[in-house]
Amino acid sequence: MFPKGLSSSLLDNYPNIVPINKPVFVSPKDKLDPNWIVGFAQADGTFGLNYIKQARMTLGFTCQPQFRITQHERDLIVLNRIIESMGCGTIVKPSGDRDRYTISVANLKDLITIIIPLFQTHTIYGAKYEDFSYFCKGVFLLKDKAHLTPEGLKKLKYLVDGMNTGRKI
Repeated sequence: MFPKGLSSSLLDNYPNIVPINKPVFVSPKDKLDPNWIVGFAQADGTFGLNYIKQARMTLGFTCQPQFRITQHERDLIVLNRIIESMGCGTIVKPSGDRDRYTISVANLKDLITIIIPLFQTHTIYGAKYEDFSYFCKGVFLLKDKAHLTPEGLKKLKYLVDGMNTGRKI
């Protein structure tokens, strides 16, 4: 229960305490079960369509799809195992004094060929399923370059506004 070890005042007050060194965990090399990854994402994952104002774009906006899983730094080994098992994603280090690391998959090809099929084959449930559904629609709008038309951009904005915290019951 003391991830950073025992404090010096605790050791001074209780000199007979012998700290036990935590054994080093060696991660197995086999791939994680896809159902486990999907379940993990059910709890700690996010499907996002980042709708961004960008002056250099003809219509003034762009969209960056992204699948993310975030964990405390102590579970960095889990994030690395997920990346190895999925075959895509990068670890994003926390900024400032934060201690949360994130798997990010933003490459359109990886989203279409790895992430979407994973979650289509191994179903996610509840509100997150609705987010995934909107995410898929948005990714395929981007793939088809529909976001470069006013109609497509409007569809994309509708999807973005209906996802995650923007979802109306």
